[in-house]
Amino acid sequence: MRYWSWFLALAVVVSPTVAAQTTPPTPPPNDLKVANQAYRAGDYPRAISLADKVLQSDSQNIKALLLRAAARYKAKNFDGSVADYTTVISIDKESTKAYGGRGVVYAEKGELARAEADFTKVIDIDKEKNEVTPGAFFQRAVARQRLGKVDEAIGDWSAVVILNPTDPSAYLDRALLLFFRNKYSLALADWQKASELNSKSAEALAGQAIALYRIGQKDEADVSVKAAVILEPRYGSDIAWVGSFTNQAPGWNRAAVEALKEVLAARQP
Repeated sequence: MRYWSWFLALAVVVSPTVAAQTTPPTPPPNDLKVANQAYRAGDYPRAISLADKVLQSDSQNIKALLLRAAARYKAKNFDGSVADYTTVISIDKESTKAYGGRGVVYAEKGELARAEADFTKVIDIDKEKNEVTPGAFFQRAVARQRLGKVDEAIGDWSAVVILNPTDPSAYLDRALLLFFRNKYSLALADWQKASELNSKSAEALAGQAIALYRIGQKDEADVSVKAAVILEPRYGSDIAWVGSFTNQAPGWNRAAVEALKEVLAARQP
């Protein structure tokens, strides 16, 4: 989710008496600025209330609508968040913040086709402006994975790798999909790259283990899985955790989880 800050200029009318004072009084707070501060502090109800005040006098204030949309999302008011983002889009049809934010909400609601469409819109607008960034590709890849669009998701992860080659998470996710497609050597290369970028990644080591096992390098697989278990014991003791999406679990697909079971069963003493 993107975060935004807005600071509006204050028009302060100063009386002659005030101007003559050595220390001028603090000007009254700007509702939108304070709303943004409340949002950053995690006080989402107050951020929403202050944004409401701005919108009462200016119903098409894009900054206030975006801020309220983000705060509503954080407050789990997903329908309200979608409504605000949609209002922004009706005002500015090229607002990547609105399309991207709405896509995140749709994904949270499980409306993955709509999320994919919004992230695609962000990518298309950014391309027209020659301002392509990895964020929308990352989000669309996740949505496409959940939709079962494996090859399209691999393409998006590849775009993330090109745009941000030092991010290990893109290699980890692409590797899982390559493994699912039985492209074990390519998956191994991605897990090795992730290890190069983050030497403490137990997930990358466990991934290398299952890829090595699949291509017949079982001794090397044994070394990798043991190293993974040292860094994260749950790889060796809690297969359900490996396949879940809770408590920082890797959320591996079923093919990868089944392969890990084989590697663990074949571990040498």
